[in-house]
Amino acid sequence: MLTIIFVMPLNPLKINFLPLLNRTIGTYFNQNWKLFAPDPVTQNYTLLVQPRLNKKESIDSTMWYNVSDPFWDKFHKNRFTAYDRLARSQTNAIRRVLSGGNNLVLIFRACNKGDSIACKIYDESLILARQKAEVQLISIASAFVKDLAIKNNYNFIALRVRITSYSPWSKRNERKPSFIDIDLGVFLLNNNVEASGVFL
Repeated sequence: MLTIIFVMPLNPLKINFLPLLNRTIGTYFNQNWKLFAPDPVTQNYTLLVQPRLNKKESIDSTMWYNVSDPFWDKFHKNRFTAYDRLARSQTNAIRRVLSGGNNLVLIFRACNKGDSIACKIYDESLILARQKAEVQLISIASAFVKDLAIKNNYNFIALRVRITSYSPWSKRNERKPSFIDIDLGVFLLNNNVEASGVFL
């Protein structure tokens, strides 16, 4: 029954069941079909991390570490590894921070069509999605900093998202990829996260 409601177009019944749908099917069985036509993926998301000694340190004072691309590089060298799963946890959290993620796409479209109830639900859901995604990104970044085993006693981490946009395949030779950086903020390092060893 939940599957039937989940695949339905947005309607009053589905709106009532959205919290349950997002906790069950939306969490464990959600699908992203944007790899295929007519609307394939044209952007990559990268998580950049900067360890900091204090919160007021200048945002560009030290190097930014790319914690996403090394996983994709390792996955492309060996497709039988789980590196894509590690990278996807970052990508999915980034999507939730930026737009609420795949679970809110239908609500966002209904809002754009003028549905005021959908707009209210989207705004409320987006706040919750961002809060949960930020916790996840902070944990990932904290594990990365601990994996670095740097002698400095870092207490904060700055997070930045790089969005790289590509041309459609039919126009792939017309221009090079472009990117923008979005600063998510400076957060307290999560000391409850252990060094994972996967970033070494």
